[in-house]
Amino acid sequence: MGKPYSEEIASLSGTLSWAAAESVEGLVAALSPSFGRPLLAIGSGGSLTACHFVATLHRRLARQPARVCTPLAFLEEGACGAECAWFISAGGSNADILKAFAVSVQAEPRVMGVLCGNHSSPLARAAEACAYCDLALFDLPTGKDGFLATNSLLGFCLLLTRAYDILFSGETRKFNPSKLLCDTVLQGANAIAEEFSRVERVLERQTLVVLHGAATRAAACDLESRFTEAALGCVQVADYRNFAHGRHHWLAKNAEQSGIVAFIGSEERELASRTLAILPKTVPALQIALSPDWQQGALEAVVISQRLAQWKGDLRRIDPGRPGVPPFGHEIYELDYDICKGSGSSGNVDASTRAILERKIRQTVERPATLEVMEDWLRDLNEYRMKLRKANFAAVVFDYDGTLVGPKKRTEPPESDIARELVRLVVSGITVGIATGRGVSVRDALRRVLLEKHWGNVHVGYYNGAEVAPLSDDSSPRREGPMCEELAIVARGLHAHRELAILAKQTDRRHQITLEPKKAVAPSALWALANEVVRTIGIQGVRVVQSDHSADVLAPGVSKRNVVGRVWSLVGQSLAEPICIGDRGCWPGNDFELLAGSHSLSVDEVSGAADRCWNLASPATRGVEAAKEYLLRLRPHESGRGVAFIVD
Repeated sequence: MGKPYSEEIASLSGTLSWAAAESVEGLVAALSPSFGRPLLAIGSGGSLTACHFVATLHRRLARQPARVCTPLAFLEEGACGAECAWFISAGGSNADILKAFAVSVQAEPRVMGVLCGNHSSPLARAAEACAYCDLALFDLPTGKDGFLATNSLLGFCLLLTRAYDILFSGETRKFNPSKLLCDTVLQGANAIAEEFSRVERVLERQTLVVLHGAATRAAACDLESRFTEAALGCVQVADYRNFAHGRHHWLAKNAEQSGIVAFIGSEERELASRTLAILPKTVPALQIALSPDWQQGALEAVVISQRLAQWKGDLRRIDPGRPGVPPFGHEIYELDYDICKGSGSSGNVDASTRAILERKIRQTVERPATLEVMEDWLRDLNEYRMKLRKANFAAVVFDYDGTLVGPKKRTEPPESDIARELVRLVVSGITVGIATGRGVSVRDALRRVLLEKHWGNVHVGYYNGAEVAPLSDDSSPRREGPMCEELAIVARGLHAHRELAILAKQTDRRHQITLEPKKAVAPSALWALANEVVRTIGIQGVRVVQSDHSADVLAPGVSKRNVVGRVWSLVGQSLAEPICIGDRGCWPGNDFELLAGSHSLSVDEVSGAADRCWNLASPATRGVEAAKEYLLRLRPHESGRGVAFIVD
């Protein structure tokens, strides 16, 4: 039995006050990787409204495409194509969202996130277990919702609004709960007694035509969800112009049983006024004028949707919080199912090989993953596996950030599992190279986990290979000295660029310029702007590469391949070229050159080349976890010299 809906409505004021004061720092951090990418929001029931709400925020503030789908739609058509997938569920326990999340983990989207209101839920536990999923958890003050998502929905919408505001502007905006409480909305029917007869005339009708603008799409969808799920009445939803494309004909044939609810934001005020003036006067219309601030107006509209459901329930003598669920409803909800996606386009390969192939195919978008394409790539993969099996390595070169340390632990040294395997390699006589875009911070971090006696056999390429030195060298990396002439010219051009000055912090070094975002921007945005400046200036050999956290402008001759050359020269070239392991192997990733060698493995992004830069990690494994897997596969060669990479 659910909560009485009147109790849930009475709690909205407290929920808004809580959501306006609650820290959103974790939500901002979780959403940040999504900010510059197309977003796919997945949810069911009331959470689908939250998905529509976040999609609106994403389109308007992140200025990226965003779409909404149910778990079933995601399973049937969205999982493999989602670059950025966010799952929203207050309870985090329904079978549909769990099934969709599990499939998403296997599909390995670029970004995954979960917004949940239950720490102990299966969804929260699954998100915590996924190394590349960002999780935002909130303890809702009202606890679990009743039959309809009410306080959780409104709380999530305000939390998301605040988080997106910070991502967009770089600062915290004050949301005043008293303004959000809308006297004409939250303080009950008594406060709008003069107008309630007008509301009642609309709600008495069997069918509601709900008109909305862009900012109030979520509220319109919410109203349809509430009226349908609680069996309060029929709702047809359309924006003002789609309504003009034939949907108005419903009113021509069914005027006596229809009413209109019109959400009117500042953006469509004139359009709404002119549209409503044309409609038959026999159809009662409830015109809901919202705040001129579109974000606040969107929140107000969600609250109004919740109140309209309460008032309609009163008229129908139905409690929307406890409408009664029929036995067949429970059976449908608990129904187990599998989705069959047609003939096996992936061929007769195991799940691990299929994941490896699909990572490559995603980089070659010009051809769909047909059986023929899969077979072509399978031949390439088998050839590459054979090449690795035959190789004998005396040196291994690793990228650092994203490979040996994760993005959330950049300020910490490599974890013990990674350090132990690095020591094992060094003790066995293998020379280890580290290629990093950073400087002394990496030197200090490595020294914290490696014994001093091993430092001489670890060679670090600082600032993307601008300077290569043993870990034992106290004088490296050098931070003093003038910037090289070519880079100094570029640095002046970058400093003079208005947009870069707004978006990025610029750090000039002798052979590298680092651009770090001041606020959330698309991962490629800084690279694109910096590359435009570099190309315009036109100095030969200056290049721009991209990482998860910065864009680096490199002086001529600076490359992570310098680390490969150094360690190979130290061990002699009687054995194979060093095996290289990194995470950003797709151009313009900062490991593209490092992983362009004949023996190269990615723990994340791969290039489109068939003979290098494969990701052979287990399905649903990425970053540091994949690096651990690769390290464990580097075993002593049967010849007694060097190491071999064990291929499944």
